[in-house]
Amino acid sequence: MSDTSDNSRYRSPLSDFREMLNRGPTVDIRDSCGSTPLGAAASNGHLKNVGELLKHGASLGNANQDGRTPLRVAAANDHKEVLLELLNRDSRVDITYAYGRTPLSAAASKGHLETFRELLKHGAGVDIKDARYSTPLSAAAFKSHLETLRGLLKRGVSVDISDEDDRTPLIIAASEGHEKCF
Repeated sequence: MSDTSDNSRYRSPLSDFREMLNRGPTVDIRDSCGSTPLGAAASNGHLKNVGELLKHGASLGNANQDGRTPLRVAAANDHKEVLLELLNRDSRVDITYAYGRTPLSAAASKGHLETFRELLKHGAGVDIKDARYSTPLSAAAFKSHLETLRGLLKRGVSVDISDEDDRTPLIIAASEGHEKCF
């Protein structure tokens, strides 16, 4: 016999989520890809779930198999509210994942301007190199995201840092045909 009492029809999905948290396994349980509930909620922009998971002690530093942390996936997927919730809980704005890419590089490479600006407000490093020696400026130049590129230039970012192939952001923009970056 299933539980279809009148009270269950009026419960909010968040109430059900809270009940699972109170009854279930550790909040940092992982799926087959190494994702935790917090990483999954952050990746999909579910702010209320992120808040509940954090209240229950979910770890902000847990990365999936690709090394992506909840902060990095929130930045890459342009979930600004989730990003702010995570930043308010942990000030490690420059936490990197397996390839050394920071949340700022992820936002710059995708052109997520508001998320990019929030990361800068929280002190994100503008010249941090990833595992291939690319910087946020290189990422913005590669994808021709002019507003993020301009925002970095206004911050005094170094324009002569080259990647593992000795390409500077200017060389990257030229090779990709992004004349607007000049």
